[in-house]
Amino acid sequence: MPMSSETTKLPFKIKLSYSMGQIGDSLGYNMYFFFFLFFLTDYVGVPPALAGTISLVAIL
Repeated sequence: MPMSSETTKLPFKIKLSYSMGQIGDSLGYNMYFFFFLFFLTDYVGVPPALAGTISLVAIL
């Protein structure tokens, strides 16, 4: 089936629906890394730049 040259935009409701589903997926990861950075800098005493690098390596 050939694609038409016209593109249609998704309605805002559909975009919002997909984004609400993604919030539940990413909320846990964001909370974990926020408290992990807090733990590294305040309790372990790691400098913030090194703590950020550790998190970056873990994510990659």
